[in-house]
Amino acid sequence: MATKNMSWAAQNLNTNPPKTTTTFSLSVDTPLSREGYFVLNWSSDASYTKLLLQQSDSAEFSAPTIKNISGDESITITGLADGQYYFRLVTGDFIVSNALSVRVEHHSMVRALSFFLLGFLLFAVLLLSIYRGHRMQEASDAG
Repeated sequence: MATKNMSWAAQNLNTNPPKTTTTFSLSVDTPLSREGYFVLNWSSDASYTKLLLQQSDSAEFSAPTIKNISGDESITITGLADGQYYFRLVTGDFIVSNALSVRVEHHSMVRALSFFLLGFLLFAVLLLSIYRGHRMQEASDAG
């Protein structure tokens, strides 16, 4: 199951599909990521020596990417393009968590540039205020 971008059936032609046993409760900090990152959480269970996270762009988990997450209790997912993504935990021939989905919709370029412009204007006002305050202090010290 360590091969990326290959469905479980393609990797295991001579065996049965994974059995489902819900041991872990997989959760996410947000079902909609506008910033492009989110955190998946689950409780640890030392009885599983090899715990894997499957990620797919389909609810059927066809062609999932797989990451070994043994010993961890959370993972930050970043770098995904806009779209719907599905996650679940597996070990051996067992699906050991619920499946969940997360939608990634990055802010539009117009909105991002608006945030940048607003931040720049606030910074300029702050610098101007500091400069004027400094000049007024110099004038009162001289007079």
